Amino acid sequence: ELEGTLEAQQSASLGFKVGGKIGSLRVRIGDQVKAGALLATLDATEAGAQAAAVAAQVRAAEAQLALAQDGERRTQALVQSGSFSEASGVQSVQQRALALAQLDAVKAQHSLTRVALGNHSLTAPFAGTVTKVPDGIGEVVAPGASLFEVVDTRLLKLSTSVSEHDANLLATGAQVLLEGERGQVVGRISAVLGTVDPKTRRVPVEAAFENPGQLRTGSFVRARVHAKDEIDVLKLPHGTLRPGSQDEVMVVTAEGKLEARHVVYAVDKDGTLLVRRGIAATDKLLSAPKPESKSGDVVTIDTAAGPKP
Repeated sequence: ELEGTLEAQQSASLGFKVGGKIGSLRVRIGDQVKAGALLATLDATEAGAQAAAVAAQVRAAEAQLALAQDGERRTQALVQSGSFSEASGVQSVQQRALALAQLDAVKAQHSLTRVALGNHSLTAPFAGTVTKVPDGIGEVVAPGASLFEVVDTRLLKLSTSVSEHDANLLATGAQVLLEGERGQVVGRISAVLGTVDPKTRRVPVEAAFENPGQLRTGSFVRARVHAKDEIDVLKLPHGTLRPGSQDEVMVVTAEGKLEARHVVYAVDKDGTLLVRRGIAATDKLLSAPKPESKSGDVVTIDTAAGPKP
């Protein structure tokens, strides 16, 4: 059994790269948007004016370059005829190169202003549901402030963990069954990590579900996964675990002494232990060991009342 909280496969908190005043809102909470859909814009009056000013500078630089190129052609012809010195020819070449460099500089500046102008519009990075929007237009926002949230609920994931031993029973692609509000939803194991959390000694596992519309992100769910192989188990009452231990049962040996055994088990719905390793079917166990029970304690078997220390 897997349990945990459903999360969207994709979600994003969005904000403008630049600061400014919100000029328009194009979506509301709950709207379904496509990738690239416009969410909002900032007031771009100042940025637009700057872009227009730089565009004028580009045109001026282009005119300066045309004049320099024409001057170079005229000067070079006169240099070749001997009317002008070679120094005049070199000067005309350098003036043309300077005009070209100035044009490149203002073109680069123009590109920056266009990018800055584009940063006044915010679009959806992927298709999904809008779950957060600002209260209204006119608010002045800082660069990078989280204003919108888009969540793709078409594919959900369940991130959880299992014991080291249970992880060996799982395989990527195994079927996972989840009871939804309107019936059963089928998912698949998408990842079983090959690492163990050093604190919990558990293995992270992730399952993916295509959402038919009845699952909600943030819901706590329990799902069941079909393991890749069937295994034999021994069923024991939950009370056979020694209180204070997580995996210890007390076996009564042929000599009438207790022997602590560590078992590998899962817990069934009714609390029954499904033990797959650590004891044999022929072993005798204390049904309700005391917390202080330990290996070496001598017990007597009362055939009428059962074992007791």
